[in-house]
Amino acid sequence: MRNKQFWLLLPALLPLGLKATYLWNAWRFSPLDRWDWSFFLLAAVLPVLNWKRIRSWISGADWRGLWFAAASLGVWGGGLWRHVNTVQTVGGILFLFSMLFVLGGVRLFSGMLPVLLIALLGCPSSTYWSEYHLRISIGMVPLGGLLFKFCVAAMLSAYFLIVKRVYRLETLLFLLGTLFLFGILYSREERAAYGHPLRIDTDKREIGELLAYPEPLSPQEKRFFSGHDAKRLTYFGKDEVIQLLAVDVTGSIHQIHPAELCLKSVNCDVLSTWEKKIPVGDKFLAVQEIIAVFPNGQKVLVYVWYAAKGWSTGNFVAFRRSWRPGGQWVTYQLSTPIEDGREAAEKRLDSFLKQAAYLPTDAAAGNQ
Repeated sequence: MRNKQFWLLLPALLPLGLKATYLWNAWRFSPLDRWDWSFFLLAAVLPVLNWKRIRSWISGADWRGLWFAAASLGVWGGGLWRHVNTVQTVGGILFLFSMLFVLGGVRLFSGMLPVLLIALLGCPSSTYWSEYHLRISIGMVPLGGLLFKFCVAAMLSAYFLIVKRVYRLETLLFLLGTLFLFGILYSREERAAYGHPLRIDTDKREIGELLAYPEPLSPQEKRFFSGHDAKRLTYFGKDEVIQLLAVDVTGSIHQIHPAELCLKSVNCDVLSTWEKKIPVGDKFLAVQEIIAVFPNGQKVLVYVWYAAKGWSTGNFVAFRRSWRPGGQWVTYQLSTPIEDGREAAEKRLDSFLKQAAYLPTDAAAGNQ
C-alpha cells in the first residue's frame, strides 16, 4: 500500500486486454500455440518468487519511462494499422512493462527485463517464427520452436532469480539500441524474391492431360480460411496427382497464415523450405518451395506463392508487408507426392505451371 501508484498498472493492461479473445482462441485452436499460455503464467509467478528483491528495486516515479511507453504504444498502433494481431500483443506487453519504468524507476524496469522477454515468448506465432529464423540463421532447426522457447525461458528464469545485477539507463539504452540495430541488419539478410503475378484458372477442368476434380475443404481449412473464397482441386493424370489450394483474399487478413504454419497445424513435419523463381514461358513466378511429410508418412513437394495485381512472391513476410485492404490478392498452394524423387516432383509442378499459369489482363497491360 506504500506504493499506491502501482494501481495504475491495471489500466495499463488495457492494450493487452483487448487481445484476450485472440489469445484465448490461439491457445484453444492452434496446435503450435496451445502451450504459449505457460509463458504468461511463468511471467506472473516469477515476480512472486522474487518479491523481496523487486521491492528493493523500486525508486519512485521516473518520467523518462514515458519515452518507452510512447514507443510501445507506437508498436501497438502499428499492429492496429497493419492488422497484425501478434504485433498488437507485443505492443501491449511492452506498454505494461514500460509503465513499471514510469511508476517504479529504471532499476525496476531493468530488473524485470527477463520477465518481459519471457512474456514475449508467449505471443502467438512465436513458435513458428522461432523455427523460421533458426532455419534462416543456421540452416537447420536443432530444436523445435516450442522446446527452443522453453530453453530460453529456463535460462531467463535462472538469471532473474539468481543474478542481482540491474542496469543504468545508459547501459539499458545501449543494449536496446544494439538489439534494434542487429534486428535491422538481420532483416536485410533475407531478401524476398519477386516474379510476375501469375494465376491459375480454377474453373478450367482440363490442363494438358490432367483432369481436375473439385474437392471439399477439410474442417481445418475451413477454419483457417474462414471468410475467404477458398477452393481445393485435385488434378489426375495417367501416373500423376497434383493438388491445388487457391484462396482469394477477400476476408480478414488474420485468416491468412504462412503455408508452413498450416502444414504444422495438421502435424506435418516440414523438412526444408526456400524461395526460388520458376520460368513460365517468357515470364517467371516467385514461389516458396517446401518439402514436408504428412502424419501418414507421405512426403510431398509444395509450391506456395502470393499473387498481387503487379507481382508475385513466395515470401509470406513480403506479402504481409505489402497487403492493403481492397487489394486483389490470391494465395496458392500447389503440391504433389514425392514418390519417384524430388526432381521428378519438381518437373511435374513446373510442367503444370507452364500449362496452367496465366498473367491477368490488367497485369499484362501494366507490364507492356
